[in-house]
Amino acid sequence: MKKKLITIFVINRKKSGYTYIELLIVVSILTVLFLVGTASYRGYQRRKLLERNVRMFVSDLRLAQEMALAGKPVTDTGCNSSSGYSLKAYVVQFYRSPTRYRISALCQNQSGTLRHCFINTLSCEKEFQSFT
Repeated sequence: MKKKLITIFVINRKKSGYTYIELLIVVSILTVLFLVGTASYRGYQRRKLLERNVRMFVSDLRLAQEMALAGKPVTDTGCNSSSGYSLKAYVVQFYRSPTRYRISALCQNQSGTLRHCFINTLSCEKEFQSFT
């Protein structure tokens, strides 16, 4: 009997590049990393914005507290003794919008008329920055 000789030819090709599956896996991994990083950064931005708004509000309250404790008359606003008004209190007003507030001085004249005098150093009215 004759033996049949089967010859297997192996073609040696140089591998130049990546397969489609390898590229797809790398792109998928990079997409997941990008999405996780973006979500983390947005959370970081929100925290920093909240901290900034809290610092601004506390600073304004402390300024009003210092002025009230010192009994400083509010000048430049028509709420001083030369205009017949005397300082009674400092008032913090919140608007229906949760991002706006105003700090003003409440003054009273001899006849009992009350008047809100806005404090220039507190820039009368402030609005928190919101993150959208």
